Amino acid sequence: MAATTDALRGPVGPSAAVSDEPAAQAPAGSGSVAVEGDLTGSQVGIGGKVVQIQADGFATVLFVDGTEVARAERRPLARSVQARKSLVALGRERELARLADAVDAAEPVQVYGPSGVGKTTLLLHATGRGTLGTAAVAPEGTVLLSARGLPTEEVLQEVFLATYQVAGLHLPAQAERRSLLAALRVLVVLDDLDCSAEELADLVHALPHCVVVTASGRMNLTGGCTVGLRGLPLPAALTLFQDALGRPLTDEESAQAEQAWLTTDGHPGRLGLVAAYLREAAEHGIPPEVPPADGLALLVPKLVAWLSTAATGLLRHLAVAGDTEWGAPLVTALPGGTAAVVEELVRARLLVQNETRLHLAEGVAAGLGENPDGAGLPAVAEAVADWLARSAPADAAAEVEVVTALVQRAADAGLDTLVTRLARAGAPRLMLGLRWRAWGRLLDAGLHAAQRSKLRDDEAYFTHESGIRALCLGDVAKAAVLLSAAAALGVRGGEALRELLSDPPAPPDPGTAVAQHPSPPSTTPPSGPWHHGLLTGKALLAAAAAVAAATLCVNAFGGEGTSNAGPSSSTGPLVTDGHTREATAPTRSAASRGPDSGQKGGGGGHNSSSHRASGPSTAESDPWKDFPFGGRRVDTTVYADGFRYDVVGALVDRDTSGQPQLLLTATVRNELTGPSSRRLENTPTLQQGGRRTVSLTDTTSAGREGRRATFTFPLYQGFRWEDAQLEFPAYADDVTTLPLVPGGSGGPLVAHAPYEVVIGGKLRNTWMELTVIGGQYRTDVALDAPGDMAPKLRAGRAGLLLTFAVEILDAPPGGVGLRAQDFDVVQPDGTRLPFEVGTDFGGFTKGRTPQQQYIAVQVTPAAGTYTLAFTHASQDAGTSGGPEDSLSFTVRK
Repeated sequence: MAATTDALRGPVGPSAAVSDEPAAQAPAGSGSVAVEGDLTGSQVGIGGKVVQIQADGFATVLFVDGTEVARAERRPLARSVQARKSLVALGRERELARLADAVDAAEPVQVYGPSGVGKTTLLLHATGRGTLGTAAVAPEGTVLLSARGLPTEEVLQEVFLATYQVAGLHLPAQAERRSLLAALRVLVVLDDLDCSAEELADLVHALPHCVVVTASGRMNLTGGCTVGLRGLPLPAALTLFQDALGRPLTDEESAQAEQAWLTTDGHPGRLGLVAAYLREAAEHGIPPEVPPADGLALLVPKLVAWLSTAATGLLRHLAVAGDTEWGAPLVTALPGGTAAVVEELVRARLLVQNETRLHLAEGVAAGLGENPDGAGLPAVAEAVADWLARSAPADAAAEVEVVTALVQRAADAGLDTLVTRLARAGAPRLMLGLRWRAWGRLLDAGLHAAQRSKLRDDEAYFTHESGIRALCLGDVAKAAVLLSAAAALGVRGGEALRELLSDPPAPPDPGTAVAQHPSPPSTTPPSGPWHHGLLTGKALLAAAAAVAAATLCVNAFGGEGTSNAGPSSSTGPLVTDGHTREATAPTRSAASRGPDSGQKGGGGGHNSSSHRASGPSTAESDPWKDFPFGGRRVDTTVYADGFRYDVVGALVDRDTSGQPQLLLTATVRNELTGPSSRRLENTPTLQQGGRRTVSLTDTTSAGREGRRATFTFPLYQGFRWEDAQLEFPAYADDVTTLPLVPGGSGGPLVAHAPYEVVIGGKLRNTWMELTVIGGQYRTDVALDAPGDMAPKLRAGRAGLLLTFAVEILDAPPGGVGLRAQDFDVVQPDGTRLPFEVGTDFGGFTKGRTPQQQYIAVQVTPAAGTYTLAFTHASQDAGTSGGPEDSLSFTVRK
C-alpha cells in the first residue's frame, strides 16, 4: 500500500518561526508550525532572503548566506488516507477503474466535471482504499492536497512542504525547490486545481517522476488520461436519495427519487437538494412534489424559509464571500456560527462539508435573493479581521480565498476603512504563510483604499510592505521607488533612505557592464533590530544599477533566456523545457500581414532585408541577422479535438522588441454536433530544436462557420524550418502533428481526417421504437454527449457517436428506460463491443417522449460495414423488452 498524507487538507500555509532555533518537528504531512497572537520576530525565508516582522508590525528583509540555509530533508509520510465511513463513491466503479488503470500506467490524470458532481469524493475514496498506485509507480508514497485558490507555483510549494521538512521554515530558492521536486517518485493527488492548460503542463513537467492526479471543473489536460464525471446511474441515485432522507424509501418516494434523477440528470448535489426539500416539506405538512428541471432554483428560498433564524443569518453571512470555501474554525468565529447551526445547514443540503471545510451548495448564493450581503458585509468583515488578528499564519493562509474575496467586496462597496483593517490583519500572516500572490493583492487593495481616504499611516504601511515584497521578488527598481515613497511618508529610517536615494551612484559604463555585478551582502546578519529598508538601501541601489546596466547589454546584444524589451503578454510566462520566459505580445502589423505568401515546400527559409530592418538593432550588432526569416505556404488541413484547422501559412518575423517569432495563420472550425460554437481550450504548440513552445492567441472559441486565427510562437537560436513541427491539441494518445516542411526531419503529417457515417433506419422492441438520425466517427477525439467535453481517446482507437429519437409504444409497471449498455456495435472484423457512454432515461410511460438520445463507444479505426444491435430496454430486470433488433451502417473515408 502506498504511503499517503493523513487527510485531504485545505491550502496549508506554513506558519512562521518565532526564533532562530529550528522549528519543532511537525507531524508528517503538516508542513507548518503554529504561531498565534503577536507576530513580532516571526520570519520566513526563501533562498538568501529572510522576511522578518518587527515590533511595530512592519517587515524587513535580512540577507543571509544561501549556503548556510538548513538542508531540506525528506518528510516521512503517513501510510494511508482513510476516507470517512460515509464517503462512498456511489455508481463510480467505471471511473475508479479507469483512474486506477491510468495511475498504474504512470499517466497524468485529470478528473473533471461540474461543481458538486463528486470529484472530491472520488479522490478521497480512491486514495482511501489504498489501491491507487502500485509500489513500482509511486514507491515513495502519496501526497493528497487541496489546490483550491492557489497559483501553480504555490501548489508546487505545497507539494514540497508535504514531502520535505526544513528547519525554521526557511525554504530553498525556487530553482532549488524545483530540483528537489524533480527527484520525487510519489503519487501527487491535487483536488480543486483551477489553472490553464499551460500551467497544468508546467506543473506535471515539474514533477517528472511523479504520477499527478488532479481534479478540476473543466478538462484541459493534454498528454494524459481524463476522467469525466457525469450524473449518477439510477441505482446509485436511489441510494443517495435514501441516505439523504435517512430511512428506506417508500414506493411513492422511490417514484419521486426516480423523477428527481431525471430532473437533475443524476447530479449528486442537486439530488441531495431535492431530497432535503421533500423531507422538509413532509415535516411541515406540505405535499411533497418533485420540481421540474427549471424549478430547482426555487428550492433554495423554500428551504431557507424553514430554517431557524440563527441558521438563516449564518447562511447569509457565508454568502457575503460568494462561493468561497471556509474552514470550520473561521465559521464559528462569525456571528451565530455555532456547531449546531452548521449541522442544521448541512442537513438542509444548503451547506456542503468536506472534512473540516465548508462551502455553500450550488445555487445557494444566487437563491438568497437580491443583494444578500449588503447589510452583512461590515459585520462579517469585522469578525474575520478579529479572527485574523489572533490567528496563526497557517490558519490565515488556509482562508486566503475568504480573505481576498471580502477585501474585494469591501473595496467594491467603497468601505476603505474596512479594506485597510482586513488587509493589515491579513497581509503579514499571508506573507508568513507563503501566500505571496494573495499578499500582493491585499497590499495593493489596502494601498488604494488608504490613498482614496487619505489614511496616511495606512498608506505608509502598505507602501513600505509593497517595497519589501518587490525586493523579495527581485524587482529591485520597483522596491527602490516604493521604499523611497515610504520614507517620504515617515516610515522609520525614511530620512536616511531619502538621503541615499538623492545621490544614487552613476550607472556603470555599458561597455563594461557585463563584467560588473552587485557586491554580495555580508553573510553575518547585523546585531540588533534592522531599520526598514535602511540597511538594505545601498545594496538595493547597487543592485538596481547593475540591473540597469545588464538591461542595456541585453538590448544591445540580445541573447537567449533574457527578458524581451517589448511589452509582456497578458497571458503570462510560457514554459519551455522547465524554464520560464515572458512572452511578448505579437506585433499587430505582422499579424495583420499574415503568413499567406512566401515559399512553399522544402528548404531552409530565406533572409529578408525587410525583416532584418524591422528590428531595433543594426546588422553589425544583430544576433539574429542569419536567422531563417521568411514565410511559406502550408495549405494543409488537420483535425484535433473535434476542430478542423485549415492551415494557410507560416511566417517568421520579429516582434516589437526585435526578437524572432513565428506567426501561423489558420481557419478554425467546430465539427462536433451540439452547440454551434465550442471553446478552444488549448492552442497548438511548436516543437523546435528540442523545445516545446506554447502558442499565444486571442481565439477563445470557434463555430461551424469558421474563424480565422493567428497563433504566435516566440523563437530561439537554433530554429530550423526543416526540424519544426506543430502539435495540435487533441485529447488522444495519437497526437495531430504538422511538419512545417514536408519530408523534413520534423516528422510525418498526422492529420486525423474524420470518417463519414452513412446510417438510417429504425430499431424496435416491445416497448419503444428508435429512429436513428445520424452519427460521427473521428480519430482525434473521443465522442461523448454533444457539446460536452469528452474523455481521452485511447491509443489506436476511434470515437463513434450515434444519435436517435425515441417513441414510447408501451411500458411495463414503473415505466421504461434506456441505457448505453442496451446497445452493442459489431465491427467489420466481427468484434462485438458494448457502447460505453450515452444518455440515460427511466420511468417513461406511453405518451411521454424523451429528448433526442445519443450513444458513444471507442472502436478500432476501420472503414467498412458495422452493425448496431438493440438488445433490450426496461427498468424491470425481470421484464424482457423483446428480441434483439439490429441494423447495418457504413463507415467510409
